[in-house]
Amino acid sequence: MFVRNPPKALFGCATLLLGAAVLFLARKIPVGFGYDVVGPAMFPTIIGAGLTLSGLLAIFEARVNEDVEAMPPVDLLPVAIICAALLIEAAAIRSVGWIPMTGLLFLAGAWGFGDRRIALNLGIGLAMGAAILAAFDYGLGLDLPLGPLDALLPPAG
Repeated sequence: MFVRNPPKALFGCATLLLGAAVLFLARKIPVGFGYDVVGPAMFPTIIGAGLTLSGLLAIFEARVNEDVEAMPPVDLLPVAIICAALLIEAAAIRSVGWIPMTGLLFLAGAWGFGDRRIALNLGIGLAMGAAILAAFDYGLGLDLPLGPLDALLPPAG
């Protein structure tokens, strides 16, 4: 088998393995009630199937696509910025809270893709974080971490 684009083939293999792992682990999620049409394993199964299919397509394209030299260079700075923001959010979400961390994550994503309007993007992120918090806490009854806002906002219950 001749691979024209080894980085894409490696990415495809990693994505395929990740999809297979997600599918395998989704099968171990306990089933909800017997009358549930949509169980708790539905979304992980869809995500695993999508990852598996994406990995297979990437591997196929690595065999038939153009040479690596003909491809444009890859800019990894946006990926690094967004990955760092996700790691910071995962580490600080309990102490800082959902709304501020969602605002910062949205700002980092916009910054990573070249939008330099800091105040506007932070405002959009904070508004989205507040809307998501209201939907989850008050609409669905699922608690998101509030951080310092815990004393200011009324309980969801």
